[in-house]
Amino acid sequence: MKRLSARRLALAIAVWVVALGSMILAGMGPNPILLAVTVAAVACGSWVVADIGSSVERANWYVLDASSTLTRGEDGRVGLLHRHLDSLASHSVDRVSPLLVGVIEDRVRNRYAVERDGDPEGFRRIVGPELAAFIQSTEADNRAIPPRSLPGIITRIEAL
Repeated sequence: MKRLSARRLALAIAVWVVALGSMILAGMGPNPILLAVTVAAVACGSWVVADIGSSVERANWYVLDASSTLTRGEDGRVGLLHRHLDSLASHSVDRVSPLLVGVIEDRVRNRYAVERDGDPEGFRRIVGPELAAFIQSTEADNRAIPPRSLPGIITRIEAL
């Protein structure tokens, strides 16, 4: 530690001498004490950063996989549905239907200011017969929808 401190002190003195000599040769008339304080402050700051930098643990940044980026639609839940559907086993598709119904209701509420319970006819008119039938069948028997029909339903939801 003493050897490192001695090297640092020698380096700071060398920088001060070079700066002072350069300023004198340039005819600037420097104040040697003010220059020494400035060199000492910069040197101390550099040493603190160097010492802290060597003792700080390297950060482990992880990169999100490409499937987490939204690619379709304006609604973030559509991307969530796509990722969820990609990872689903065929026996757990029944959990997707209520989520899709919630997305439909939210999109109609936010874009058209129509509540499903408040104006059922207006809601049916906006969503169309296919999505209205999907909502009715989901709530009637809560059965799993065939996975092959999901892309069509999601496309209709995006078109709302």
